[in-house]
Parts: sequence; structure tokens; C-alpha cells
Amino acid sequence: MKSKFVYTEPNEQYREWLKTNPIKKLTPSDEKKLDDEIRKKISDELNVTGEFDIAEFMLLHKWYEVREFVSKQDPKDIEEVKNLIWKPKGRSDFRRIVPELVLTSDSLDIKKINFWDEESYQSYTTNDKFIKHWNILRVLISSSRHDGTIGRQLRYLVRDKVTNTYLGIICISSSMMNLAERNKEVFGGEITKNKEAKQHFIDAFSTGGKSINMANGQTIMCCQPFGRYFNGGKLLALLCLTKQVANDWKERYGDTLVTVETTSLYGEKESTQYDGLKPFWRNLGKTSGDTPLKPTDQLWKELRRWLKKRYPRKYHHFMIQRNVKGVQSVRDKKNGMISRCYQLLGIGDVLKISSGHQRGVFLSKLYTNSDLFLQNKITESELIPAFDNSLETLVEFWKFGFKGDTKDSLHPELEKLASSKNKHSTKNSPAKTRLQTLINKAKEKGESPYIDLITDWYEPMSRLSLAETKKQFLVQISR
Repeated sequence: MKSKFVYTEPNEQYREWLKTNPIKKLTPSDEKKLDDEIRKKISDELNVTGEFDIAEFMLLHKWYEVREFVSKQDPKDIEEVKNLIWKPKGRSDFRRIVPELVLTSDSLDIKKINFWDEESYQSYTTNDKFIKHWNILRVLISSSRHDGTIGRQLRYLVRDKVTNTYLGIICISSSMMNLAERNKEVFGGEITKNKEAKQHFIDAFSTGGKSINMANGQTIMCCQPFGRYFNGGKLLALLCLTKQVANDWKERYGDTLVTVETTSLYGEKESTQYDGLKPFWRNLGKTSGDTPLKPTDQLWKELRRWLKKRYPRKYHHFMIQRNVKGVQSVRDKKNGMISRCYQLLGIGDVLKISSGHQRGVFLSKLYTNSDLFLQNKITESELIPAFDNSLETLVEFWKFGFKGDTKDSLHPELEKLASSKNKHSTKNSPAKTRLQTLINKAKEKGESPYIDLITDWYEPMSRLSLAETKKQFLVQISR
């Protein structure tokens, strides 16, 4: 049984924290020395990485991450996971895939309300092996860094029931605050220009607001070659919207999930794994690209130590402070803290500190009137499902599209959507179309379509220099 969290206001939390984390008072000369030292380290690094394009910037951080991660793992575990990655044997293999979502969150604290309206929590621990496998896949198949997640999260291994092999991983986390295009869509206008929309946004992300009914697809990552041969990324994107995810969110946190958002890694690409999935996912545009350039891990650690010594209250705000629900108050603490440190040090006055890396913004409304619910204009009982989000329906759409399988009739829910005003019936099958394209290209070159089965596997970076890593992996990172 887990004891109930007792909330105290931020100033009291800070005073209690200082009792066990006393901060040494610095002289002005000590402060200047600390500032000058960290400022020089940041400047030296950003003078180099600030000129990288997004692929090279991500590769540098990936190289550092893989080298540190692999050094702490048992090689047998890494090899086991690699051997469990799904591999195709023929062009029709997508027909036989039966995906399942295996919840691998470290623990589940399920809130229970008894007959007298008293709250308690019952903890469930999931399979340690699955947790380990999820983390290995997150680092070694994804080109983006694994910076972790603050707040709510549901982590899934996506597995094929038939072969018991891995198709990819998913992490559903707390919604992101600063997504302008998403905010405009669900709160009724641009919050910087529309007073009503701004108030809806403030209400939603205040303590006890409707942001608890919103989630972010923080990780939606396919194993290869499943992603490349069969548009597996589109399947994983659809699986984020299933009844299982919504039910797990409801069971774990007690809240009804009404929207799921995500961002693509590369906003400048012509297409992403989320395109072509209407009405399930909608493309809302791109982010502003004003997130800060992230320092390398070592510099990030030094930056945290500097902030703790120089501005302990700000450090406590970003790293320690809890809200009334007992979770960290700052959702995107790393980006927020980096931006604040750069500001305090005046780095932006002399160096480029924004990444400029725009990302595509995508949204799924699980209910046709999700926006009205988030604006407090309707109650939960008035929500109207936007589509059938059963696993069966979403998997069939991934396999056969709105045209359906030539051997069978179309699922009734897909047939209804295909004939609706959305006019989706001309869409091809995500899985079949991608595979046929690759097969045609391979035939033109006189090659087998199933060469280099395990690709985008970054474990070799642990044994390569940065120059060798760029030569071998830069094309994969930018793909």
C-alpha cells in the first residue's frame, strides 16, 4: 500500500529541501569564477554543434549515448534483444502479423476509491525482462536520444503474437504544453492572440485542469526492417490510439483520454509515418524550432551542478518541486532548464542557442468533440467517439487500407469511414504499398528485397570513433 502524498506550497518544499541540501554561500569572486568556467565550456561546445544540421547534431548525441549505455549492459542481453527483432521471410508476411501491446512500465500505482470515497494505491510491478528489453530497444533502434519522461507514462513493447518477436516500442506520456499548432486546434484559436483560447489553455494546464485527459506519443519507434518494408511506423502510430492504451490510461490515472499528439523527428521531410492516416491522425503543421540546443551529457551534468550552486531556488523549481498530484511541476524540465541557464549566463547574446529544428505536429482526437470537452463546454458523458479504435479495426486499416483485402470484405467500421464525407476510400494500404515499392526498386537493381535485415541498429557505435560513426550511420540518421 502506498501512502498518500501530502502537498505543501513551493516555498515550504524549498525550505524542507534546503535542510538536507545545504547550499554554500558564495563570494562575488566565486560566483564570477563559476560563471566564467561554465560559460566557456558552453561556448566552446555550441560554437561547434551550433553549425550542425539536424542529422549530424542528433548523431553526435547518439554516439555519446550509445557508448555510455552499452558499457553498462550485459552483451548477452543486447544480443538477445537483437535476435528477437522481427524479420520477414516473404512479401505476404504482413498478413500474418498479429500485434500486441505489452505494458512494460516499471510499476503501476493504481488509484482505488473505496465505498467511503477514501483513496489508496495498489502497486503492480511488471516483468523486469520486458523493462530491460524496452530500454535496450529505445537506445539502440532510435536515432533520437533517450532523455526519459517526466510525469505520466505508459511504455509498451509492440510484439508479434505469432513469432513472439519485437516490432517496435511506444511510450505514451503527459501532454506537451508548448505546441502552438495543437493548442490552436484544441483550445479554439492562437493563445497569443485569442483571449478565450488563452484562458482555455491556462485552465487546461493548471492544477486539476483537462491536460490530464491529453497524452503525447513521446516514443513511437519501429524496429527495422519492419518499418522500412511494411510501413511499420504507421502501424505503431495507429496502435497509440487503441482502446487498450485508453483503458490503461484510465485504469492507471483515473482519467479519460481524449487526444493524443506527437511530433515527427524531421519537420522538413516531405512525408512521415503519420501522414496518410486520416481520420485517425491529422497533420497540424510544424513546431517553431525554438527549442534550445542541447548540451552533451557531460556538459548537461555540469550545467545542473552550476545552477544548484548559483541559483538553488531555480534548481529546486526545475528538478525537485512537486505539484498537488505528487509529480514534478515542470513538465519539460530539461529544455526549460537549459533555456533558463543560457539566459542567466547571457549565452544567447553572443551565440545561436535555438536549434531551429522544426518538427511536424500531429494530433488524434479520440472523440469528435474532444476540443469542446477540453474547453469545458461539454461534460465527459457528452463525448462522441470519433472512430472505432479497436485493435482489430486499426490493424486491418494498416494492412489493407480503405480498399480492403482483395480476399475478404472490408471491416464495417472502415467501410463506414471510407464512404463518409472525409473521402478516404482512395487510400492504398500502408503496408502493401510500401513493400511493393521496395520490391520494385530491388528488382530494377537485380537485388533481393530482403538484404541487410537488421538495419538502424546503433550498437556498433560503441566500438567506433566519431568519424567512423558518421561514415557508417549518418545516412541512416537522416533517412
